[in-house]
Amino acid sequence: MRDEFKRILSLVDFSRTSLHALEEAALIASKFNSELHLLYVASNSEPLNMSGDSKSQQNNKERLEDLKKTLQGRYEVIINCHEAKGKIIEVVNKYSCDLSINLVVLAAKKEPWLKEMFFEST
Repeated sequence: MRDEFKRILSLVDFSRTSLHALEEAALIASKFNSELHLLYVASNSEPLNMSGDSKSQQNNKERLEDLKKTLQGRYEVIINCHEAKGKIIEVVNKYSCDLSINLVVLAAKKEPWLKEMFFEST
């Protein structure tokens, strides 16, 4: 089983739920000595380097790097950061294939694409 989770992809939108899912992904990566890939996906209508909340003027790439440093301080794990723009389901599929991802970790929110991905796909 240790070889099954060599590369883990965690979607991050900087919400509290996604950060909790990311923490779980880092824990799994640490336990299985896996690479952890953080992915922020901007929609086609939003700028890729938009500012998050009002107290943070950092762009998303900097925010991902900050998360990377924080998690590497807590867990001994290799972390890579990625940003992309597009439909989430398409971007996740592309990154999963391109990076040979074994496990995708994401927050469970009421997202229409999530329902479509798991319950209405053929």
